[in-house]
Parts: sequence; structure tokens; C-alpha cells
Amino acid sequence: MKVTFYIIPQSFCAKGVSLCSVINSVYAFLSEYSTIDSFNDENEIIVDDNIYEAILPNGMTLGEYAYNICDAEGEERDLKSSLQRILQRHSKKITIEQICKQIDENSINGCVGVISMVPIEGIADKSQIVYDKSSWYDFRRYHLGLFHGEAEYFIDECRKFYPNMFFHDHNKDSVGNILKSFARTIIFHLNGIHDILPDLMEKHPGFNQTDLLRELSDKAKFPEVATPEGGGNKKYMKFAFKPDNGEKNIDVLCELHAKLCYDDSNDGKYHKDKRIYFHKGRKDIAGGRILIGHIGKHL
Repeated sequence: MKVTFYIIPQSFCAKGVSLCSVINSVYAFLSEYSTIDSFNDENEIIVDDNIYEAILPNGMTLGEYAYNICDAEGEERDLKSSLQRILQRHSKKITIEQICKQIDENSINGCVGVISMVPIEGIADKSQIVYDKSSWYDFRRYHLGLFHGEAEYFIDECRKFYPNMFFHDHNKDSVGNILKSFARTIIFHLNGIHDILPDLMEKHPGFNQTDLLRELSDKAKFPEVATPEGGGNKKYMKFAFKPDNGEKNIDVLCELHAKLCYDDSNDGKYHKDKRIYFHKGRKDIAGGRILIGHIGKHL
């Protein structure tokens, strides 16, 4: 999905926000900028023609701040140099009203969003990346939940936006059975596993799997606690992954599972047979990333 991101004067202007806060947000944006730019065939960043006239909290224009580089040293000088390069990208005159109209037409064929250092009134929260409260990954995942396409497309997109996960090809067969009704629910649970589990494993190396999953479920606000498989035939939860040394495939038991209890309709109906089966990762496979074996119906 091609996404056009706009950077507009309002991206740097907000009442009650300090210059320090804006600059910290710029640092957060720059830390992710190379990732966004690496997908340049899928992301376009356009700056408004009037961006240099944006008024910062200290009264300076953005242009004055970015190009006042003579007395800047170290990190500040690097920050201003990087900001200059971004501001010099392709530009056009655009209004918030025009952006909102384009957002209303978002689809799997293309999306529009705004990159900002402060929240912008008049633009829906999910349509703007406000650093450092949200990220490019948040934006892309959210819109993938809305415009999920078919199973193969969905898994291919997940591979881009969950860099600490490795998705087995089997998912392209299994997720199609539930994708239409559970896309946003799948994204919600993948977010929790991806963003929280690695940190928990680092902080609590002594946790057993049950305690680890209980803590994960609590922090991720899963509607039901993720668990290891309690019974049944676990052979169906084994998936062949290629080790990093290139030798023959290794069967990995992906018995840990998050329960997808409710679909995207919000009708309150409980589903007991939808799952994400995963393994918390092995050092010898996919660089230690979390292994996603099966997204779909209960195995």
C-alpha cells in the first residue's frame, strides 16, 4: 500500500507546547526517518510550501531555526542538518481541508497521513503520526487492519511492519480463513506480542512460560490470557523453520498462543477457536526473532 505523508506548518505548532518538547519529537522522528525512507517505493513524504514559516514555541520560524547552524554543535548541528534535508524534499501547497478530504478516500490502493511533532486539531488521531507518542509502524499496522487485502498480501505486509517477528509461509494459507472478520483483532494481538514480549523476556529471564504469558497479556490488555497448549495433539503445532546456518529445517513447537476472542464487529460474541500460535524465538533461527507459526483456527 502506497502512503503519502504530509509535513505541514501545523506539524510544529501547538499552544502550550515547549520548544524542548518539539525538538525531542523531531529527534524521535529522525530516529525512524531512515526506516520510512527505506520503503521509498511505498512511502512518499511531501512538505507544505509554507513549512519554513511555521512558528516554533520560541517565536522563531522553522526556517530560521533549521538554518541557524553557525553556533550549533554536536547533536544539535546534526539535528539541524537532517532537518534541512527533510524540509528540502518535494513540496506542494496543501491545506488541512484538502488533506482531510484525501484521508476520507483512503483505501488499499493508497493512504494519506500526516507526520507531526504535536497533535494537530482537525485531523483524526489515527491519521497522524505524532512523535514520540506514536510511530510509522503504528500507522502502517493500523491501516493494514483496515485495508487487509487477501491472505498473501496481509502476511507480506506483516513481515514489513513487525521486524522482530518471522512469519512462516503456512500463515498465508491459515489466516485467510478468518482474515475478513478478524484483521484488526489479529493486528492488536500481534502488536502486543511484538512490542512487549521481547522486553519482558529480557527483564524477567527467570519467568516460566505461563508467568511470561500472563504478564504479556496484562500489559498488552489482551481480553483473555495467552497460554501454552494445555493438551491435544501438539504435532500440529510444529512448523519447519530454516536455521540461520543454512542446514536442514528444524521443527519448532509453536504452542504458545494468543486467543482471538472477539472479531472486528464488536458484537460481543465470544469466539473460542481462533488463535495466533507462536514461539518466543530461538537464537539459531531468524536471528532470534519471535516465530509466528499459525494464525487462524484452533489447531
